[in-house]
Amino acid sequence: MKNASLKLFRESMNRVLGVYAIASAVMAFSSMTNTIHAAVPQMHQSTREWSATGDFNGDGLTDWAVVDRPTGNYRIAYQMFPEEMTWTEPRSGGVQEVTGLSVGTVLASGVDALLMTSPLMNRVQILDLSKPNVPPLPTSLHIPSVGPVHVASLDMDGFGGTTHDDIWIFSSGNGPASPYRHTSVRSSGGGGFSTLADAPIGRRVIEANRLELKPGGPWALSSLVDMGGSVDLQLYSLTGGVPVLMDQSIGLSSDVRYTYEAFRPGSPSQILLHLPGDNRLFVVNLTESVPGTFKFDATSEFDMGGGLEEMIPLQGPPPQLFVIFKGRQKAAVFDFDGVNAPKLLQSFEAEPGSEFTSVGGVGAGQMVLLSGIKGTGISSQFRHWVFQGGQYVTKDAGSLAPLNQYAASANVFLFKSEPFVNANPVLLQ
Repeated sequence: MKNASLKLFRESMNRVLGVYAIASAVMAFSSMTNTIHAAVPQMHQSTREWSATGDFNGDGLTDWAVVDRPTGNYRIAYQMFPEEMTWTEPRSGGVQEVTGLSVGTVLASGVDALLMTSPLMNRVQILDLSKPNVPPLPTSLHIPSVGPVHVASLDMDGFGGTTHDDIWIFSSGNGPASPYRHTSVRSSGGGGFSTLADAPIGRRVIEANRLELKPGGPWALSSLVDMGGSVDLQLYSLTGGVPVLMDQSIGLSSDVRYTYEAFRPGSPSQILLHLPGDNRLFVVNLTESVPGTFKFDATSEFDMGGGLEEMIPLQGPPPQLFVIFKGRQKAAVFDFDGVNAPKLLQSFEAEPGSEFTSVGGVGAGQMVLLSGIKGTGISSQFRHWVFQGGQYVTKDAGSLAPLNQYAASANVFLFKSEPFVNANPVLLQ
């Protein structure tokens, strides 16, 4: 058994991050968080917004979705031509207080759909964004369990596997005896779904997402699991819809944040962890000593020179690391090879009265940086950067369509049957 541990707050703060390889990859799921065509889809969340990259119209170019969590309204930046971004007006996702977001080819092969969920609406909304000029009607997925909180889309393979990504869901409203459940759903494309597994689990999942174990796949489910005073980062395979624990990093601080990227050419992905406001970046390596078997390995620590708010990998080649620092007034891009200390490439400062809200890597050598009025967390301005001559230069900039709770709402919906009671109420107009 391998161990790699770090003191997250040194002597003054008694928190320890431990990385432990487990002896077997066949432990039952009892303690519980694609297809590559454009850049590999990534999901991130800020103080108020979710964001996700994907190829939403199937043209092989990376697009970007930004979702307002309280209202469920979203805006899409379509890359209709290389390095040309076209923003939509705000559109309604059909759920409010969004707690989970994912991207995957659940409706059509080679075209990413946007998935969002909220326990308040008791459904997963699946949005076909393939027509940039046509706001879609969502496909609503209802599962046997109640109160879906997190959703992750990934290919589950196994018996009955299709060419589409499938869907994993964590729910938390299933009664006091067994409130937490997980559900695996097979997608057959075109809005056809079937339940593979629906079972109770013993722990609350704080965050869940899909994780590419190495460039080109396979994929795993990653989750932060509440252990009571600390959290565990767990990796699961989902072949056939049955979660099998691959490895776990135990005893993490309860406010830890994570993302991933394959910074080392030809090697498995690396997990990037940080604590909000802390200077340190922790890099946990994945190894594949046996083909198809992935384990956590050695951990490295780097001082980033300022308190970290968000970390977003920019996919290459070669990949880079974008950091928004504490206070959201400053940001920077770092060159990072996954081994040596990140090297500062370029710094950015928000305009007076503004703050950086998010960034999206929309293909090799380009990114879109969002900002908004300080303290709101709502993106209102964009700046599209492209990499030229060893630095990022502005390609385009402007204002986003205004976003508020009424920006994309409809006044009246007419259904054939009663919503929330009938699983398929049929929207008439």
